Amino acid sequence: MSGEPRLLVRQVRGMAGRPWTQRLVLKGLGLRGPGSEVVVDNARAIRGMIRKVLHMVSVAEVADSGVAAAAAPAAGKAPAAGKAPATKAPSAPKATKTAAAKAPAAKAPAAKSSSSKSGAEKVKVAASTAKKVKS
Repeated sequence: MSGEPRLLVRQVRGMAGRPWTQRLVLKGLGLRGPGSEVVVDNARAIRGMIRKVLHMVSVAEVADSGVAAAAAPAAGKAPAAGKAPATKAPSAPKATKTAAAKAPAAKAPAAKSSSSKSGAEKVKVAASTAKKVKS
């Protein structure tokens, strides 16, 4: 398996507004959102999954030894030689809300409906009333 090519699959579009089957395929591939990428085997079943969501992903072939090399650029770019990494100046502490402002408002108990009959009982009563009217 060390010599077989593998596939680098990167999700380029979101799942919003897509059918649930396509969402399941992305989850099965291990993709969690736009920008996430995984390296998968080049198997027939995996290629079929990719074909179902090809409009939402980009695919590249990588060698098995390139798995670590392909995942490294995703972590972030290394600073250029000769340049010191930029550091942020410490900022002033942010104002925090008080505990009273953070606490959610208490909800009033839901009022019960005046009818004591359930939905199924109401349908039965309506059906029996309709039979009496027809006669």
